[in-house]
Amino acid sequence: MRVGPIVHALLPVLLVVPVIPIAGQATPPQNKAAVSAPSGVSVSVYERARVENWQWFAAPPKSETYSYAQSLLRVGLSQTVRTLDWQLELSQPSVLWAPDDAISPVTAQGQMGLGATYYAANGNNRNAAAAFLKQGYLRYHFGEDKNVRIGRFEFFDGLETKPKTQISRGFRPTASRSAWLVTSDSAPRNAALTGSMGITAMNHGI
Repeated sequence: MRVGPIVHALLPVLLVVPVIPIAGQATPPQNKAAVSAPSGVSVSVYERARVENWQWFAAPPKSETYSYAQSLLRVGLSQTVRTLDWQLELSQPSVLWAPDDAISPVTAQGQMGLGATYYAANGNNRNAAAAFLKQGYLRYHFGEDKNVRIGRFEFFDGLETKPKTQISRGFRPTASRSAWLVTSDSAPRNAALTGSMGITAMNHGI
């Protein structure tokens, strides 16, 4: 008895049978809320520092050339528990060493550069710092790409939901570039040195 022709005859059937679902087999739910396992509290720390040097229009005896620093510190806590997640975040911006001699009493000259503006806007304080609640919310997920969030949070119009189908054909991320601004000697100039650092740590014991 030749087995070869029988195998060739049954091969298409053997390939199709695994595709046919078994009667009574349960199909996975489609539109149920995404349930994730409870996680520990996530701690995030973000610090962005910036140093600026300004050279404004000359207005002696006031200082038109000066430097000052800016800092933005953000500390956050977040956690996901099944269909719920929450976040608390504090933000602490500060302006350090703002010039106190860059505001001219002459109306046509006024504030010479943004450092002078920061100094005047903070009650003539060279070193101004404050902290506030940046985010504090509770969010409930009740379906795929559906959630309800209550509290204070960042909002970007048009980005509150994520489409199911994303078309990325031909998309290439743009590389980060730095550029120098070249101006004439009579125009105001400013140069900035910016650095940022982000640290995220997980601690399941918190």
